[in-house]
Amino acid sequence: MTTVTGAERRDKQLGLFEINGGLFLEITRGIARLIASRNGTVTADAVRRDYHKRFPGQSWGNAAGAIFKDDDFEFTGEYRHSTNPLRRGGMVRVWRLRGRDD
Repeated sequence: MTTVTGAERRDKQLGLFEINGGLFLEITRGIARLIASRNGTVTADAVRRDYHKRFPGQSWGNAAGAIFKDDDFEFTGEYRHSTNPLRRGGMVRVWRLRGRDD
């Protein structure tokens, strides 16, 4: 019997999402790049807010983690409490465009 770890299941799902959700990722990464270029940093919460303003009623489930799996972004080392009520104040990472120090 083969044991599959949570990380392996996550990576498999992200791989499927990259294939099936390519347009979604293109849009949300574009939003993330725009926010980061304007503000210096970006969180999944900020992308979610902007996305829902542009596409009201569209759901994206647990896709936020896939947005920043891209060479354009780097983790700043900072965390913030999520403003998304569904996250119940859980922590979200703060990202910046790779190569930016502000």
